[in-house]
Amino acid sequence: GIKTGGTIQAQGNGNITLTGFGAGGYSNNDGVQNYGTIETQGSGSITITGTGSTTSTSSDNDGIQTVGGAIRATGTGTIALTGTGGSGTDYNRGVKLSGTVSAGNSITITGNGAPDTTGTFNEGVLINYGDVTSSAGTVTITGTAGTGYGYGSTHNTGVVVGQSGTISSSGTGIEITGYGTTDANATTDSHGVDIQGTVEATNTANVDITGFGGKGTDSNQGVSTYSTSNISAVDGDITIAGTANTATTGQNNS
Repeated sequence: GIKTGGTIQAQGNGNITLTGFGAGGYSNNDGVQNYGTIETQGSGSITITGTGSTTSTSSDNDGIQTVGGAIRATGTGTIALTGTGGSGTDYNRGVKLSGTVSAGNSITITGNGAPDTTGTFNEGVLINYGDVTSSAGTVTITGTAGTGYGYGSTHNTGVVVGQSGTISSSGTGIEITGYGTTDANATTDSHGVDIQGTVEATNTANVDITGFGGKGTDSNQGVSTYSTSNISAVDGDITIAGTANTATTGQNNS
């Protein structure tokens, strides 16, 4: 795959495109792993596509992972991140963000959790300690959880915004769509969208959150929020729609 440190910068109007494929039979084989700064300054866009190792037998094979780094389009360019988690057991996310993603224009993040795993926490998109911010465009995040087909597999959620995660827009809005796991052998807490942190829209920007709960037994909600959640808008609307999976077999599947 690709591991970046330092700075990759297009100072004029050029684009930046990264495409990475992880390989290896055990763990931490990401498609694209960013520790540095990836930046366009003019009209150029940033496009990053990553696929975690498809031969791994273990964990943490993310499609795209940022580790304290920054991905930013400071001019009029857009940002598009597309990640697919690798095979294995646990923590094989499509996109895992623990850094900053920012643009003056629109940001699109699409993540698919590992399609062939046996464990837990194979989220489509995880915004862990990260910030995703657009000052003039739309932030669009779509996450589809991995399969997690082993009995006892949990927390295979479409989109997760952790307690220290933030999504914000002062442009046209925020759109979050998440799909929980489709595997019937999963058990609990495979939500469509799980908001533990902050989703905030300023000016006239709207917030739209749509979640479809996963299969399994208990507590597979379409959209789940907590006491730490902060979802806000100033002059825009907030719309939240959650649908539980009719194939669940337990309780608390709101």
